Amino acid sequence: IPVISDISYGGATDGGELAAGTYDMTATQAGTTTVALEVPGVTLEAGQVYTLVIIGDPGSTEQPLSVVPVSVPADE
Repeated sequence: IPVISDISYGGATDGGELAAGTYDMTATQAGTTTVALEVPGVTLEAGQVYTLVIIGDPGSTEQPLSVVPVSVPADE
């Protein structure tokens, strides 16, 4: 079940909530089912707020697409 849909290069989404756990992430080319990036086993810990940034160039061997997770403690 997609958590985020219809976001284009350079775009951002509103925040949301996911339960702590491990997720497999798949990003597809906008408007298609072509997989641009697959990242299995992304772990989200309880008590953290995450921003996931996708950087790189599709198909590049020098700067391939990758995910950079940034987290900070959540205010309780």
